[in-house]
Amino acid sequence: MLRAKQHKVFAQTASKGKSSMGWFFGFKLHLIVNHKGQIVDFALTTGQVADNSKDLLNKLLEKISGTLFGDKGYLTTLWNNFLKRTKNNYQSQKEYEKQTNVLRRKALIEKKDL
Repeated sequence: MLRAKQHKVFAQTASKGKSSMGWFFGFKLHLIVNHKGQIVDFALTTGQVADNSKDLLNKLLEKISGTLFGDKGYLTTLWNNFLKRTKNNYQSQKEYEKQTNVLRRKALIEKKDL
């Protein structure tokens, strides 16, 4: 954070934020990608905007339907505000296999270098 004061280009726009890697000064890029790793939607926010911001998730998810996976920063708000609970906790074997396959791809998408 010592160099944050040296940056003049986005001095009025960028802000201090915290990630799993520590503190940073700048912006966050929030991406929605499909199962092929193609960008479906995105949002660029200042560093201080929380990943689980309800307004941010509303904007990103307004055109999305189907199964959605997210990292831990998004899960609390997603679960409490956007997901509908099923009437029972039974999941068919076919649905389970489909989700397992998607979760395998999730690791590949998260590791892609932009």
